[in-house]
Amino acid sequence: APRLLRKMATGMVTPDAAEAIQSERALIDQVRSRQTDRRVVTLISGKGGVGCTTVALALGTVLMAMRDDRTVLVDVQQGTPSLGALSDVGAPRTVSSLLTETEVVDPPLAASGLGVVDGADWDQRIRRDDIAGVLELLGREHTFNLLDAGNDPGDGGHTALARADQVVVVTGPGPMGAAAMRTAHDRVREVNQMAVAGVITVVVCQTEDAHRETQRQLRNTPRTVVLPPDPHLAAGRPMDASAVSGATREAMLRVTALVASRTTAHG
Repeated sequence: APRLLRKMATGMVTPDAAEAIQSERALIDQVRSRQTDRRVVTLISGKGGVGCTTVALALGTVLMAMRDDRTVLVDVQQGTPSLGALSDVGAPRTVSSLLTETEVVDPPLAASGLGVVDGADWDQRIRRDDIAGVLELLGREHTFNLLDAGNDPGDGGHTALARADQVVVVTGPGPMGAAAMRTAHDRVREVNQMAVAGVITVVVCQTEDAHRETQRQLRNTPRTVVLPPDPHLAAGRPMDASAVSGATREAMLRVTALVASRTTAHG
């Protein structure tokens, strides 16, 4: 029998499509959830090169696009590429340069409105007090404070994890990705027991085959989102809803909804 069609204001769609629209609206409502406190969300990985910074930038971009409050992304690692340069801001600033300010300061802004702050050079290090200081400066004006810790084992990454009310683990597919994920989850358990139950895992896939297989393996795994391969993001470009695929937009919307639906903070 032919599928039943259901007429909606946007045109003729199948019941499956109508259900998808309803699901998307529910996710958007979660993204827009009222926050009762400043949020500190730390993104970590068990190994380098899995796309932690890409996911962090995309998360911040979606939050800025769909909420009325402000979000800032701070790199708390040493020797990583400049977030400011990746985001095409005019005058990038580092954590250490922000800490020279004595009053509330606005970080450099990407085109999306996302605030971005660079980490430290190779010959510098980010101390535990630096993370507390930058959160004090930025947290007064930013509801979501995203800390990109990657797999950095230093004081900056440790403190960012310890102060988080939400942790996002970013990893890749396959056995190596699974091992890196376990390493990252072990790190959360050691540093921040209060964040363990709410950890979100994002698996970044580089091929369609890996995406299909990972979705099959993890389809019933809670708080886990599989990010499909996307040429726009793979090229190192910032998240742009008009340039990425529909599957990428949906996946990042799910990640953002999981982050925003946790509405209280302990840090």
